[in-house]
Amino acid sequence: MENKIKTIIENKKYEQQESENNSDDSSYIPEESNSPKGDRLDNLMEEVNYHDRFKELTRRILKLMRKEKKGFRSTELQDKLNYKDSNAIRKTLKPLIKQGVIFKRGKGSGTKYHLRKEYH
Repeated sequence: MENKIKTIIENKKYEQQESENNSDDSSYIPEESNSPKGDRLDNLMEEVNYHDRFKELTRRILKLMRKEKKGFRSTELQDKLNYKDSNAIRKTLKPLIKQGVIFKRGKGSGTKYHLRKEYH
């Protein structure tokens, strides 16, 4: 029950943040907007704590999420990345969720993982 409440609160915060970001403020320019996407990914990789064993998988997940700008179920990540080890996917996502880089919406097999807006 406590996890469900946390998820609802996170979703509300995300929705509020999305509506604020989609306002008519045309003067908003994302930080690092002049940097190539690869550099921003490298910077993000430096900020994030991850298990060394999953460094390349972490990079691939973040790159995919930044490119597609949508949420993915773990099975979708497996398919898109051609990576069949579902445990490795979950072990890679766990520290990213804990650090607030990624959030999850839903539960069970329908859970989708989203990259937070500030990391796009």
